[in-house]
Amino acid sequence: MEPKVIEYPIPGNDKGGILHVFGEKTEKSSQECILYVGGFPDGVEPFAPMAKRLASDGCFVEVTCFPGYDFGRYSEPGSNYLRDGYRFDEVVLAVREAASQLFGEYNKTGDEQQSKCKTPGYTLVLHDFGTVVGAMYANQVIADKELSISKRDHAPDRIVFLDVLLGPARNMMDCTKHLPPHTKREMRSYIAYRGTHAWSFLLHRLSKPIGVMAYGILGGFVMLSGLSPTRDIDNRMVSARIDSFDRLSHMIYMMYPYFYMFKALMFNKKALAGAHLPANLEKTPVLFLYGADKNVTFNDRRGMAVLEKHPGCRVVKVHGAGHWLYCQQPDVVEQEITSFICKGGESGTSFATAKKSKL
Repeated sequence: MEPKVIEYPIPGNDKGGILHVFGEKTEKSSQECILYVGGFPDGVEPFAPMAKRLASDGCFVEVTCFPGYDFGRYSEPGSNYLRDGYRFDEVVLAVREAASQLFGEYNKTGDEQQSKCKTPGYTLVLHDFGTVVGAMYANQVIADKELSISKRDHAPDRIVFLDVLLGPARNMMDCTKHLPPHTKREMRSYIAYRGTHAWSFLLHRLSKPIGVMAYGILGGFVMLSGLSPTRDIDNRMVSARIDSFDRLSHMIYMMYPYFYMFKALMFNKKALAGAHLPANLEKTPVLFLYGADKNVTFNDRRGMAVLEKHPGCRVVKVHGAGHWLYCQQPDVVEQEITSFICKGGESGTSFATAKKSKL
């Protein structure tokens, strides 16, 4: 199954966004749309095998990434990606456009039965920094819908967080006041690991060789001091991608979310407005999957506590997996996502099984 490739406009670049579309629009059973938003350090390719699986289960899947993350597009002459990267609000605009493209593609079908279902189910799947911009986008759209501001956008029916979980909305903070968001060990790793990426990007803006050298020194210190959140299962995947200076330089360019994250936390937290779980988990339930094979997980403990107590939401620890759990344990991830779509979190029923029962 080869994907259909769609270009879409992002801030400053009319064709800078990229979508890979999986799923036959003419399938009568394809009434669930999935938008996947990846994070560091992924373009659109890593999630493609999982997208194919979900498409085979009857879903209509589109995969996108942060602007400039696709190496093929980034390395093209005249690609015109912003040298300073993209702020979170700019990436949110790109995600909103990607969602619009998703439903535009879905509704292009001429199939008579599917054309009667112009409002399919909508699942948002988010990974790594995709959880930040994806949650900001989802909460903005949900708020706009409640105020009847936007008729064009679709609000997600459910959200899947992969590997990284955000904190709860303000209306749920009272029940988690006793919990710190992270342990001291997690905070040390957070500052060292993410600080390395932020500084490397900042120096890379001044000079690519200096940025590469800085990443080598700072990254080496983080690894040797035991502050890296990842283990060999993930480190091997990163090493396999860095086969040239250009690839390494591109990966350091992709670190711009770390820079803007620290900048927002220090100077303007409003730049992260909406970066939390949905306020109404009954209306927008959440599935959180994370890999067990990591030294440190960047999961907000308050968010996990809220999900574990809320009916319809699920928290699943995936053994034998780390950061790229959808690559390392694809059967488990596929089963959990399809079960969540069908039963709001109950396990044991796949989307394909439920789909057949409805026909």
